[in-house]
Amino acid sequence: MAFEVFQHSLLVLFLVLTLCLALLLMLSLVFLVLGTRVGGPGGSRSWKVINVQ
Repeated sequence: MAFEVFQHSLLVLFLVLTLCLALLLMLSLVFLVLGTRVGGPGGSRSWKVINVQ
C-alpha cells in the first residue's frame, strides 16, 4: 500500500514537472517572438515584409 502511494506521488510530481517545463518553453518562445518583433535588429521591418506578402 505504501509503495502504491509512493508511486502515485512520483507520478504527480512527474506531471507537475513536465507541465512546468512546457510552460517555461512556451514563455521563452513568446519572449523570443516578442523580442524579434520589437527589439531585434530589423525585427519590425522583417515582420512588416511578412505581413505585406
